[in-house]
Amino acid sequence: MLLTLVAIAAKLIAGQTPFWRPLRRSVVGTGMIPRGEVTLLFAQVGLSAGVLSTGLYSSLAFVVVITTLIVPPLLRALVGRSVVGPEPESLREELLNEPLTDSPGGADDGVRPSVEITRAITR
Repeated sequence: MLLTLVAIAAKLIAGQTPFWRPLRRSVVGTGMIPRGEVTLLFAQVGLSAGVLSTGLYSSLAFVVVITTLIVPPLLRALVGRSVVGPEPESLREELLNEPLTDSPGGADDGVRPSVEITRAITR
């Protein structure tokens, strides 16, 4: 249980770091909480290599399950509604016409921010 609390706290703290952007940092941090396939992959490799005990592997699997299950209700509580659905035309046009960049330095990485996610974190 302590491992789960530390995992959640670490992501919430990490969500506070994009200080150069006007975001809802609690939504960003909460959205980063789930630990899924990457954690399980590395845990399985560690277990196979004998680096992790079965007890530690089970603890990591528990963290993955708990953090995956708690995030949807937390995000729903933070955002206050489902972010999926029809979008106002003005916001849609604004986001579709913005430059292809999401990095603070303005590098063109060819990615447009998602309308739903943008709306959720910038309110």
